[in-house]
Amino acid sequence: MDNNNDTRIVMHQAPIAKSLQSINLKDFHVMLGGGIVNPFGPTLTVAGFVGVRESDEFSVVQIMLNPFSQWVKEVGTAFVGKLCTLESGFEPLFGLEWGSCPSVLLSPKAIKPDYAVEVYSRFLATMGNGQHLLEGVRNFPGDPFKRIGSDMESMGKKGFSIQDGKLDLADAKELASKLLEPEANEQEMKALIGAWDGAIRFKKQGLFSRKPMSVKEFLGLLAEFSLTCRLPL
Repeated sequence: MDNNNDTRIVMHQAPIAKSLQSINLKDFHVMLGGGIVNPFGPTLTVAGFVGVRESDEFSVVQIMLNPFSQWVKEVGTAFVGKLCTLESGFEPLFGLEWGSCPSVLLSPKAIKPDYAVEVYSRFLATMGNGQHLLEGVRNFPGDPFKRIGSDMESMGKKGFSIQDGKLDLADAKELASKLLEPEANEQEMKALIGAWDGAIRFKKQGLFSRKPMSVKEFLGLLAEFSLTCRLPL
């Protein structure tokens, strides 16, 4: 670790495709992660540093996990210093591929919980959507199952369309604070795991282009991530 400088990230000009098997997850340090609880395509995307703790230079890797597809990309290099500021240690990760606004947030153990709220407030404010999720979290606090059930029921109505929009920083902070509460975080993770199992069951075996990632395999990866982030497992 370089004690004279703040942590900084230098992004590659183009990402380098990797395989999940090529990454030693015991040396993977979660910095940012978001899960989307979609009953038909639940997804967890995580970005972190890969390398041994004694080093001050790490690969920056992003991992996307879905029951039916996964990818891993090396996207940059991190030079780890004494401090990890939001601007130099986290914001470069905000521009990676994240999909829609996540409800499952992975809080890194390397930072305090209140700082994680600040990081995710800024992160969620960069998303192209999030207003609909915030409304659902307000209406069904701590109960993603009812929130998603309500969405599914509404989607079945003729002429229904979801009204969504970008979060301002105040709304993003409210959403991050609510989702990072331990009980809410636990329920969101349960919903993600349940959606993972349900998506596999919903899709007929004959339609798989390849064998899906099982819930057991997914839980194994979550256990690896939990070494460096606060996961309610």
